[in-house]
Amino acid sequence: IVLIFPLFDRVLVGTSDIKIEHPDEAVCTDEEIDYFIELISHVFPTIKVTRGHIVFQFTGVRPLGSSGAKTTGQYSRDHHIEVLSGDWTNLQFPVFSLVGGKWTSFRAFSEQVTDKALEYLGKPRQKSTGDLPIGGGRGYAVHEAEQKRQIDGFAAGTGLSKERLQTLYDRYGSRTESVATFINRMPDEPLKTLPEFTRREIAFLAQNEKAIHLDDILLRRTMLAMLGRLTRERMEEIADAMGAALGWSVEQKNAEVGRA
Repeated sequence: IVLIFPLFDRVLVGTSDIKIEHPDEAVCTDEEIDYFIELISHVFPTIKVTRGHIVFQFTGVRPLGSSGAKTTGQYSRDHHIEVLSGDWTNLQFPVFSLVGGKWTSFRAFSEQVTDKALEYLGKPRQKSTGDLPIGGGRGYAVHEAEQKRQIDGFAAGTGLSKERLQTLYDRYGSRTESVATFINRMPDEPLKTLPEFTRREIAFLAQNEKAIHLDDILLRRTMLAMLGRLTRERMEEIADAMGAALGWSVEQKNAEVGRA
């Protein structure tokens, strides 16, 4: 199997299913890269993809339930709940252990665990999270006319240009107003090496999104690394903006650049 997803102006390709004993030792190997490129050629034989096209690579380890399957490809990808009764734990209540799962299934898994707990307690479910929007998805305008109306309102309330607000809306959805309000509280300027971001936007991420290290911004609060947008100069300028927002010393800023 190879999964091929459009990701902004890039393409995300994966994944492999190599079993590993120590997750911290996982790396994307040359063999895996060859495997992906070969399978891309099977799906799109007229498109020539080489290692020169790679702008970013990463590795993660997915936890799967133990299995007697002969190959890792036969391991179930489903999550499940293991139940230890009080007879096993010497407690007056069962212990539910969550096995497997991933970010995209966290809500469904949470509801299943809740249902199991409610069943044990003999209580009915009061609410469902099935239609509960998260973060910038709350009130996000899908239709262009409604999105324009929202952005016009943000422009009147925050003083930022509609072009800048559209960029923020693409990143933060309906949270754009709070981001723009934060940005507009103090003088701001675009990053010299990455003008679609500003110093105040980096400060917002640093102060409001629990970013501790520089790589939190590069890898997890933005798509800069995954989209292959990073250079040493950009890293240093983002570190400077982040450091100013968090009160880093010169030594700490340099250490963060080295760490990233």
